Amino acid sequence: MHRTKIFAIVCTIFISIATNAETLLKLDNKMIDSINDHIADASSRCDFKDSTKYYFERTKFFNYSVVDGKEVVEEQSFDEAMSIFKGAMDACYVTLAKEKIISEEIEISKTGQDAVFTSEAFHYLKSTDGKIFESHNKGKVIFSVVDGEVKITESHYFGLAFQEIEKLP
Repeated sequence: MHRTKIFAIVCTIFISIATNAETLLKLDNKMIDSINDHIADASSRCDFKDSTKYYFERTKFFNYSVVDGKEVVEEQSFDEAMSIFKGAMDACYVTLAKEKIISEEIEISKTGQDAVFTSEAFHYLKSTDGKIFESHNKGKVIFSVVDGEVKITESHYFGLAFQEIEKLP
């Protein structure tokens, strides 16, 4: 009888430890900023593997655009998005020359297991042939703790404008 009670107590302790270990990782602003900086740096170096290491294999990708005055949303699967990223990284046609942040906001859930990063920015891109482009965009990225690791589970991108410009502002 005592062995059964002891076994039950030990099992309860192990379950409690395992559950707490899974939720031990909590997202915070510094962590999200660090991941965003890492992705931006790796993308600027055209390092596909490093720039995509935080994406979850079931990440949902949404691209927003305006067509004939109406907002259109295109959803891409993980494989489709990664194929496009890989092609862009392999070509390495443009690199980030300058960034002008308009706004950035991080909202962490009460549990610390999810975070929403929203931003608006101008990105100035320099192509390999010397052309300079200005990209005005908004984005929303959802981070979640998945299997004890921080992963991007959704990515929303809204390209507001994209144009060639004469020189960097």
